[in-house]
Amino acid sequence: MSIADTYRRIGLEPSAYQLACAKAILGERLDAREGEIAFQCTGRRPEGQFQETDVLAGRKSGKTEYVAAPIIIHRAVTDQDAPGTYLLVSPSKSDQARLGWQALSRQFERGFPGLIADVKESEGRILLHNQNDIKIASANFRNLRGPKYKVVAIDEACFFISDDPEDGGA
Repeated sequence: MSIADTYRRIGLEPSAYQLACAKAILGERLDAREGEIAFQCTGRRPEGQFQETDVLAGRKSGKTEYVAAPIIIHRAVTDQDAPGTYLLVSPSKSDQARLGWQALSRQFERGFPGLIADVKESEGRILLHNQNDIKIASANFRNLRGPKYKVVAIDEACFFISDDPEDGGA
């Protein structure tokens, strides 16, 4: 299944830029137009799946709803190797965590309702029948130790607060 198939199943119509971004991150083949978009945005032609990606985009560009959540869902549904945890990290002092949770849960319910084993909203977790675990967490990295994370999407990283007192943190 391609990311375009995932978008259709979860009921989203991404822009050409959002689709090109998601396909490039996942290492899917880009058509000529998507290749030009990727080149315009990065100055290079993507080859293969990225191990790490930084997406810098303006407000209201669909980073959470149209890129991060669909990629997490796509990978949690299609990964064939050992089960793991797919994580969306958001700043603790913003509405972004709530928006991320709403996007993930709504899109899963729309596109893959039969794959959901349990929803633990108070824990910010969606457990899947394929043994994968979708989580949303605040940006306190002390709480992120433990499971094997297969995909981590960090949302609104510019609002993360340092733990180091020399950097203004607590």
